[in-house]
Amino acid sequence: MKLLQRWKQTAVHNKALVLTSVLVAFGTLFYAGAASFQVWLMAQGSKHTDEQLGWVIGNVNWLARSMDLSQKTNEQGIEASGRQSQQVLQTTIDNFDLDQRAWLGITEVATPPELQQGTILDSTAYVTNTGKTPAFNLVQRAVWQIKKADDIPDPAREVSMGTPHLDGIVMPGAKRLMGICSLGAINQQRADELNSGAYRLYLFGEITYTDAFHHQHFTRFSMRMELGKTLAFAPWGNYNDAN
Repeated sequence: MKLLQRWKQTAVHNKALVLTSVLVAFGTLFYAGAASFQVWLMAQGSKHTDEQLGWVIGNVNWLARSMDLSQKTNEQGIEASGRQSQQVLQTTIDNFDLDQRAWLGITEVATPPELQQGTILDSTAYVTNTGKTPAFNLVQRAVWQIKKADDIPDPAREVSMGTPHLDGIVMPGAKRLMGICSLGAINQQRADELNSGAYRLYLFGEITYTDAFHHQHFTRFSMRMELGKTLAFAPWGNYNDAN
């Protein structure tokens, strides 16, 4: 009541001054609140902007990684395709070479009709080119060996000690006599030993040559004279090979 009485007793100009002060205070509080709200809105907007910016940056990074992965995948695909094409081409070339190359082998070995005193062990061996192109730079090594029946000869060692014979070119389908050293005429004792099977007669050899595509090749053979109604050579051992 005292406050109300005092307010009534206050002069009008003082009342106006008080009211103005109150209004100014409320205005200040209002503007302070508005400013705080605006600051809060700006902070929220900045946070939202940061989130959007982070999302954009994340998408850009994902796109960059995707493009890099796609580029690497394409490069790997191109490399794999190139390797496959090269393999196909090389296989085609190899198959063509294999089909067209020269092939040398022993196609005939003539033996004496019988083994007796005076028989000359000079059997005739022929090398034939069964391929489609010439064989060049032909080198032949062939040796005879007479071994006891229970001895196991070494064809590679025997051939390495043989004398090489150069024979130039062998055309497709051509047959060429091999250069083999003769064992000469045998005596009756040797004839009896061979006929009884106590001793065996072997023929070992190797032919090296170059084909029309400049590839090196070899043919190796190992034969043993088999006894029967007629004499004949048959493949023996594991030295028979060709590349």
